[in-house]
Amino acid sequence: MKKIIYTIILLLSCSSIYAQKSIKHKEQQSKFYYGQLNLHGGLINDNTNGQRWGLSTRSPKNQAVFQVVSINKKTLQKGYIKKFALTGWKFRMGFEYDNNKTIDNVTSGNVKFKLYDTFLKFGTKWDRTSLIIGNKSIPYGHNPKIDPAISFMINPIKMDLGFGQDLGVFFKTPMTNNLDFEISITSGGVLNKPVLVCNNLIINDENGLGSKPDFNFGKYEYNDTWLITSRIGSPSFNKNEFGAIFLSGKILSTVFDGKPLTQVNRIGIDWVFKQNERFKLVNQAIIGKTSVVDGKEYFSKNIVNNLDYYTGNHFMLSLSHSMNILTGSRHIEKLKNYSLAGSLTYIFSPHTRLRLNTFYTAITDREEYQSGVLLQFVTGIGKRP
Repeated sequence: MKKIIYTIILLLSCSSIYAQKSIKHKEQQSKFYYGQLNLHGGLINDNTNGQRWGLSTRSPKNQAVFQVVSINKKTLQKGYIKKFALTGWKFRMGFEYDNNKTIDNVTSGNVKFKLYDTFLKFGTKWDRTSLIIGNKSIPYGHNPKIDPAISFMINPIKMDLGFGQDLGVFFKTPMTNNLDFEISITSGGVLNKPVLVCNNLIINDENGLGSKPDFNFGKYEYNDTWLITSRIGSPSFNKNEFGAIFLSGKILSTVFDGKPLTQVNRIGIDWVFKQNERFKLVNQAIIGKTSVVDGKEYFSKNIVNNLDYYTGNHFMLSLSHSMNILTGSRHIEKLKNYSLAGSLTYIFSPHTRLRLNTFYTAITDREEYQSGVLLQFVTGIGKRP
């Protein structure tokens, strides 16, 4: 009997020592590397160049993206923050390919090297309170997607301001258990351009005309621009999210030719309804005033509707609608831009999906209309936190 007891004790001791060694040598992952490829093209038709087959001329562009996300090991191991600490950082960059084919069968292409989310994130001892310094998406309403991996959707921020990310300071904290406050103070679009552009990378001219590739670095200049964006609303974990949006700033507007200095003031509401991870409905309405440096003033109206439905059998249906209207102070001039889009997605894995996208866009004051049916393939390799 003693031999049996000694044997059991010895086995338990050995297994305990082995388990302790295993735990000791196995470190929790704190750095995550991820690469993603997006290929997108199909049949495109517009009233300028006619009907043609080719790569996508609208977002999301064909691109290869790489990102690194780092999480602070000390705060990860402790599970709490004493007062204020760096909890992690993110760096995301990529190459976008854009092409254009005219009615004269002249095809040209360019590659843009761009920086996306690049920031430091700080946490505090207060729950749900964080500070981010760097370049990231501004809190201009909530329009989350069930399937966010380079999704084919309308971006209302770009339709209104011309950019969706900005360089600055981003702060988020709860006001109550069911109310969050977000605010960002940013540069007004200083980094809203590629770091490096290679024009005329591909030239195919049936007339024999062509030009050599041309490399240009982005010229970053500060033109006294600024932007303050804030949102007060429900936390993102609620089934129903309601929020109020406030925005004010001075930017170089890409909506007008020549990118003039423009004062923008906006106020709006958003509503997001979620049913588990199967159904998501997003609605957003924003109004405001746009004043251009030449003295022109416009009343702005923005409406966005997005719907996602996941069948649970790898298929997802997405529908989007967006409208941006600028009406002159005397109602003489009206700039109207609207888009309709739909996507049917087959999800092979968390990293790989195939989408069939269809869209129709119109800029009525310029009499520009475009539609198309595009096939999109997205795949990735690596790990995400």
